Amino acid sequence: KSNKIATTKDKISKLKHILQEEPKLYREVVAALLKLDTQEAWKVIDPTRIKEILDILWFLPNSQLDLDIITSNKPLRTLYYAKGYLQEPETHIGESGIFALDMLATAKQNGFEEGDLLFSYLCKKCKQSFPIGFKRCPNCMAIHSVEVEENIGKASPKTNYSLL
Repeated sequence: KSNKIATTKDKISKLKHILQEEPKLYREVVAALLKLDTQEAWKVIDPTRIKEILDILWFLPNSQLDLDIITSNKPLRTLYYAKGYLQEPETHIGESGIFALDMLATAKQNGFEEGDLLFSYLCKKCKQSFPIGFKRCPNCMAIHSVEVEENIGKASPKTNYSLL
């Protein structure tokens, strides 16, 4: 009889092993690690692959950020400056290599605070675009074919109205 309850450490080590074996699963592994242990997830985040997980990083709550890693990395620093989590503008802001993010950071540096990133998800196989992320394309059923596309949009004010 096997033990079906794995500890968090076991899950983290298995996820890291999966990432080494299958780099295509980078997006899914980082998302799972962020749910399990944010410190371990930040160790796995690859600065050259930030565009693949841009939406995941954008929607992370402030409490899950590792400021040491963020401040030592230009694309991450630009991302969280544009988001509003980092207050000090960098002299070379806008060197993330992601056009929409660089434009949003430059606009923020020049006083425009109402910008936001909007995301759509494109299937690399059938080229269909969807407003919600997916692991399997709803149109052609391809697995791990998601490509995150970011666009600049106007931030909508949060009303926090109850539905009741």
